[in-house]
Amino acid sequence: CLAKEPADRWATTQELVERLEALAHGLGVEVGAVVPDTPLPAAQPASTSATLLARSRVWWRAYATPAVLLLAGSALVVLAMAGLRQDAGRSSPPQEVKLASPAPVFSSPLPSRPPEVATPTPVVEVPVEIVAVPPAFVVVDGRELGKIARETIHLAPGRYEVTFSIPGYRRESRTVVVDEATREIRLTMPPYGLLSVVPEFGTPLAGSQVFFGNRLLGSLPVVNAKVPEGTDLLRVTWPDGSVFEVSCQVEAERVTTVLVAKPY
Repeated sequence: CLAKEPADRWATTQELVERLEALAHGLGVEVGAVVPDTPLPAAQPASTSATLLARSRVWWRAYATPAVLLLAGSALVVLAMAGLRQDAGRSSPPQEVKLASPAPVFSSPLPSRPPEVATPTPVVEVPVEIVAVPPAFVVVDGRELGKIARETIHLAPGRYEVTFSIPGYRRESRTVVVDEATREIRLTMPPYGLLSVVPEFGTPLAGSQVFFGNRLLGSLPVVNAKVPEGTDLLRVTWPDGSVFEVSCQVEAERVTTVLVAKPY
């Protein structure tokens, strides 16, 4: 009943039973052969019948029982496989259909142009004349020009910090803007003269103070102090607190000398 080819199997259950009975009586029948319809042997004596009965039981146990077990096992295997196929059909997810991706299209890159290098604009410097009145020490953005009255230098357009000074007199700073139309930078200060204040006895006097207007010039004697031109009050304070005052006129670029005496 377990043969691979259907032609080798028993067609009916009756054939299987006849085969088993033949095996029980000790008759050999090939698999798939039809058992001939032969009469059973005549009854034998009791001893012979008992022997045959015992032999048939041995044959039945030896062949029939394994055959029945094989049939039952085969049926269980067939049922289990059928159930697995049904479960697999229900649980398996639908297969995803993958579309073939289009073939990549390769395009040759366009030839790259070399980067354009920006040409720096040349800086055009402008000749500028520096005029200092009166002559002074001039510094342009940290560039020292020394003591000048008039000098021409070249400057690029832009803003500049200009400092000019006369030692012992004053120092000034200003911001100037230079462009292509700039031709001159004029730096001016009030004109000044030289003032000397000395005691009539000609010796230094510690503790004294000399003022020209509101500006302190120092202690006696004062020699060639730079003061703005014009007329102002000259005042001398002595160490004991006494005061000498006189109106004093100073001319530009000239030396003015004043003798002072201590009042008694």
